[in-house]
Amino acid sequence: MNKPRIVLHPGMGKTATTTLQQSAFCDHSEILYIGKDARSKNHKGEKIPKGFTCESYAALFAPMLQVSKEGADPDKVRKVLQSQFEAQPNKTLALMSWEGLVAKKPDKFKATLKNLMDVGCPLSVVFTIRNIVDWLPSSYLQFVSGHFKKGTFNEFGGYADMPPYMSFELWLKAKQLRWAGPIPPIFDNIRIAIDLLGRQNVEIVCFETLKTSPEDFFNQISDFLEINRDEFIQLAKNYHANPRITEEQLEFVKQVNRSVVYHLRWRFGSRRAIVEKFWSLRDENSKKAVVSCSQEVVGELAPLLRKEYAWLAETTGRDVEAMGYSVA
Repeated sequence: MNKPRIVLHPGMGKTATTTLQQSAFCDHSEILYIGKDARSKNHKGEKIPKGFTCESYAALFAPMLQVSKEGADPDKVRKVLQSQFEAQPNKTLALMSWEGLVAKKPDKFKATLKNLMDVGCPLSVVFTIRNIVDWLPSSYLQFVSGHFKKGTFNEFGGYADMPPYMSFELWLKAKQLRWAGPIPPIFDNIRIAIDLLGRQNVEIVCFETLKTSPEDFFNQISDFLEINRDEFIQLAKNYHANPRITEEQLEFVKQVNRSVVYHLRWRFGSRRAIVEKFWSLRDENSKKAVVSCSQEVVGELAPLLRKEYAWLAETTGRDVEAMGYSVA
């Protein structure tokens, strides 16, 4: 039989990644889905280990995606995939979706791709991207919600002694230290994928298309994957994961941060009651919280973004400025 095709979807986050992971990617009849799946259990009620769809996939692919050569076994991965495709002849590709990969340091991202290339199967990559000026506030608001519920700042290097609330400005400064630059190395990593795999094996899908024409957004992905587009759309439409935090929820987080009693209960007491109160502040009439980059932040990012957006337009042949990829 032909070698199974591998497709990597490395993000960005906040570009409908969780929606895709929990709908079209995991349930499409032609996709052998490896992960990521953020649910605790799949549709069959089976536990999802470390975001992978089964224990064996977690053991095989975690070293590949986490750039840990120790334990990575490309030959075994290839044999397992071949056996899976033989047992499920309706499957046409193995798909891995991990939204944090695109923000890895370029040397780490390159190593991840080379790990997958060592499997010896055809490899392609589909990126979903978003205007950075819009993406930063959206990522921040998801962070506020996630940290308040879990009480961990592990994306900043561990379970640090941090307050319930962090302002957008402080969050951005902390993230820029981790990125070692003003923005994550998304465009550098797209160029790495193109250099290693060829432009024909790399697709770039703009999240903004989802807002203006959801069908075009999903069709671009399914056509690149070479799978049935009608089934893909049917699975993905009307599915919305990780809805944005509301104005009331954001204000409640700030209130907990200001109150000594609430703060201590949140950190040392039973957080469950506080988190339940947080979730109760959402209904169909709730207004979404709005945060935006200041003119100062936009001014600092503008020279780099103009350069990257010009490259994006040239590479994709699209009028990305008309899609919102502009810096005022």
